[in-house]
Amino acid sequence: MAAENGKTKLKSLRVGFYTSSENLRTNNKGTVAAAFQVLFNQCASQMGNAHFAEFAGRDLKIQFLDRDLENGSYFGFISRRRKSANLAYITDEKWLEVKIPFVGNQSLSERTFFLYYPQQDFLVLSLNHLGPRHSDLAFLLFSNSQHATPISFEAIWKEESIKELLETGSSLRSCEISIAIPRNFNAANYNLSGMFANQVINMVSGSSSSHLTISLRGHSPLKKKSTEWLKGDVKASLKELLEKFPSGEGSLEFEKVDVVAQGDRKKKNLVDQVLTVKKSVIIQNDGYPSDSDVKISLIQAKIENDNYLRQYYLTKES
Repeated sequence: MAAENGKTKLKSLRVGFYTSSENLRTNNKGTVAAAFQVLFNQCASQMGNAHFAEFAGRDLKIQFLDRDLENGSYFGFISRRRKSANLAYITDEKWLEVKIPFVGNQSLSERTFFLYYPQQDFLVLSLNHLGPRHSDLAFLLFSNSQHATPISFEAIWKEESIKELLETGSSLRSCEISIAIPRNFNAANYNLSGMFANQVINMVSGSSSSHLTISLRGHSPLKKKSTEWLKGDVKASLKELLEKFPSGEGSLEFEKVDVVAQGDRKKKNLVDQVLTVKKSVIIQNDGYPSDSDVKISLIQAKIENDNYLRQYYLTKES
């Protein structure tokens, strides 16, 4: 346990919850669990118990730290090599800043810890906006899987009806977004699949202010010379942005995301609808938490929200 002047040092750890996609659960049950087993065995046969890969221009590493014999859960981390030239500095309480003493080809690396329960098909992730995401884990599993079915994960939302609004074939009448922009915003850290999501990133990158407000309006295609209701890529992009950058993660801050569905006049607020939990983890004397303390925090986050999360656990009867 780390202590300075007798006081324990703590750091906030944000945790998110995921399951494999609905398609995998209904048509390819057990695919993700089997892929974890294959990748675990592959890592166990290699030096350092790790596997390396490149995905969408990102250098990735996955390493398993523990396998629980009782529930079969896998615990480990994914690392992403940070190639950005905007390096951090080491500082103290008096703001004396010194450079990180890199030697040779050394570079920064960002970690995302994972805890996967194969019997429940349930994934718990630490959230790090510079580190690997659930899509990176899905790629590592799929690229080493013996199945041809692509693997994907879906974040758990507080209100399933809100998530369904962005997934089903319904359209949106309007969308209003207000974004707080971090001072050291770097567009290179954001790799998104949605066209509108990337347009948002480009608008943020090109803005010289600390806030950006976007208003979108759709009109019935039945009206002459009018555009259609907002649908397709806009909805998918909103879902992607909110899942990958939930409120308080330290990157883009979505202060307002209000949508009005086709056939409705009432606004629905999408902010803070993705379920995340903030935990405190003990910091050691070297400034890092121990792997075991991170694992305990992930387990605690799951247990504390079990009453809500259990509806997403895959059971033998399902």
